[in-house]
Amino acid sequence: MRPLFSVLAAAIASACALLAGCATHETEIRQEQAAQRQTIDQLQQKQSDLNANLESMQEENARLHGQIDELRAQLEASSASNQQSSANYAKDIARLDDLVDQLNHAREKDRQAILDQV
Repeated sequence: MRPLFSVLAAAIASACALLAGCATHETEIRQEQAAQRQTIDQLQQKQSDLNANLESMQEENARLHGQIDELRAQLEASSASNQQSSANYAKDIARLDDLVDQLNHAREKDRQAILDQV
């Protein structure tokens, strides 16, 4: 009987050691799972932050595009206005040149009339 008790005691000791090993392994697995969960939570927070940054950048990009479009429209309007002003100035200068020519011609006429009288 003694050998049977020895075998049973050895089997029980072996089973206890196996259970202790399983408990240790289970604790290690739980710790690893907790670390993985924490890593996943951190990554999800980073993803959320990046999504918020991306959305903010997209809004800023859209705002800047709107400003660029407004500036282009203003530039085109200013360019058209400048072209019209240049055309108007050219007409005014031509009209002034004509008036100066008429004045010079009238002066010359008056000068000639004075010379003829003298």
